[in-house]
Amino acid sequence: MSALMQTILCPVLLIGGFADLYTDTVFRLINKLKCPKRAILGPWGHEWPDIAYPGPQIGFLLEIVKWLDYYIKGIDNGYDKKEIISIYKLNPNIDELHSIVKQRKGKWIHLNDILFYPNEHLQRNDYFTNENQQINQKQIKYYLSFGSLTTEPISNNLFPNKISFLSPQQTGISCGNLCGLGYVHHPSNAIDQREDDGRSLCFDSLPLTNDYELFGFPTVKLNLSSSSQVGLICVHLCMIDQNTSSSILIARGVLNLTHHQSHEHPKLLNINQIYNIEVTLSGICVCLPAGCRLRLALSTSYWPIVWPSSQLATLTQSSSDRFRIFNEVNQTIILQINEDDGSIEYPDARIEILRYLKYYFKNESSIKVDIQTKSIMFTQQSPSTYQIIHQLDITNNDQPFFNKTFNLSFPRIYN
Repeated sequence: MSALMQTILCPVLLIGGFADLYTDTVFRLINKLKCPKRAILGPWGHEWPDIAYPGPQIGFLLEIVKWLDYYIKGIDNGYDKKEIISIYKLNPNIDELHSIVKQRKGKWIHLNDILFYPNEHLQRNDYFTNENQQINQKQIKYYLSFGSLTTEPISNNLFPNKISFLSPQQTGISCGNLCGLGYVHHPSNAIDQREDDGRSLCFDSLPLTNDYELFGFPTVKLNLSSSSQVGLICVHLCMIDQNTSSSILIARGVLNLTHHQSHEHPKLLNINQIYNIEVTLSGICVCLPAGCRLRLALSTSYWPIVWPSSQLATLTQSSSDRFRIFNEVNQTIILQINEDDGSIEYPDARIEILRYLKYYFKNESSIKVDIQTKSIMFTQQSPSTYQIIHQLDITNNDQPFFNKTFNLSFPRIYN
């Protein structure tokens, strides 16, 4: 494929969006093409970039007219002086943790050169831009430790060197749409990843001491064995917000382990044999603020983006270095003896949970239906019971459609 790319001689204009599935193609082509080329990478989904969401949008038709005027009509409008790539550098933040996002925070940067990836599958580098908007090469390495990412490998014979994990099948429900369609009312964006992180094997870094600007393809190298002849490894790179600990998805990658050597010739795994696995994540251009943390989450499922494996497989990450165990907590805890014969009493409290969801879809007649649901759940206590009241209200175009109240009661004390 690389050789075929270099045979393209006509001018090429590449357009892509980070919410789309095909962003990585733009990264690859802009490096391999030898012809006149230009690439534009925005925050959009799979739609024309003058109307696609999330924004900001661009004057796509104006760009096309200038490109055609120069390369087709031969009009000297200076298009050949434009930078090779214009890319929207994203600033991940908690304000965008919604399934529908109209605008992404960030800024446009324009680059005249992008370093060539010597081996597309075996060597992916991180890059950052300096004040002159040029690309400088800088590889950032982290090592897996027990529950953490460390900048240096840790070795100690007293610590374990294996960690096994098997994720629930619903892992991935917070990941959004792999191919965002770019419509304003289409819920495509990944939400807070903490729910999926809780079903994954996670490794967190220390807080960043300065801003990180990452450009390119993050790569994760693992030593994995499987309890089955098949297996799936899903890798999610997230930013942990300094103030709220919200988990914001930055990049992700999935590999069917039977394809770890070849997609053309997959091969069943040998049970419990350790394989050197490399997972290349999606291309990124982000600025991570100082104070946040990086999180690498590993899971064995990623539903509904990835179909489940035919067999359950517990994966084990092995290392020649020993995984670090967290230091013991230096704290004295005094346990209180309760002579209650093992009974449990729920304390007086009130909990109220409010959810507001909005669905958009079209029926066979192409009539848009707007359904809003509001659910309120709260608890009440009496001397003898613990009561849960769940109220559900559904409206269609702001008109009442359905409502029901559910009441459940439990004894306050179980003996």
